[in-house]
Amino acid sequence: MNSGKFDAVAWVGQHARSGSLFAHLAHTGTIAVCEDSINGIPLGEFGVLALCAGELGLPVIFGSGDRAFTEEAQALAPGLETAAVKHGLNRDSGYHLPTRAYARHTLAAVHIGVEAARTAIRTAAGRAGERLVRGERFSVVKMPPPYRRVTVFRSDEENPPRVSINEDPKSIIALLNQPRTLQVLDKADPRQFV
Repeated sequence: MNSGKFDAVAWVGQHARSGSLFAHLAHTGTIAVCEDSINGIPLGEFGVLALCAGELGLPVIFGSGDRAFTEEAQALAPGLETAAVKHGLNRDSGYHLPTRAYARHTLAAVHIGVEAARTAIRTAAGRAGERLVRGERFSVVKMPPPYRRVTVFRSDEENPPRVSINEDPKSIIALLNQPRTLQVLDKADPRQFV
């Protein structure tokens, strides 16, 4: 079921999911999210939106961002075109860090020059568009229902680690539109609850 209004989905300037190694500004929705998973699979913003596109029958054709993001995107949607324009310097996930410390942890990166970045993005996006016009197949990212989303939030100055769990029997889009109810975690490592 294609949406009828769009032919494909592409991302420019996307970041890798929270906790990604060697990523720049790695986050999922907000820097406060430690991990977001659907049916036990950790996903970043790209993964969640690719699943929404998949529910609408739309292929994923292009993504640019840091090297960690392009690897994440290629693993989830094999065959899409990518352009990596930087790479982060963080050597560990930072799962154990509270929000403010994690924000500093994921800042450092090595960037390619502005003109080189523009050229890389333009070239890869152009290749993706040409392939789409020629009728080449791209990944339509799907996951079988039912859906269970677990979002673990980092601690901060005012809150301990928290978790939100939502479920939907048939729709990723409906799942993402549900309000969140946060529960306080009583263990130090939030990954134990995913």
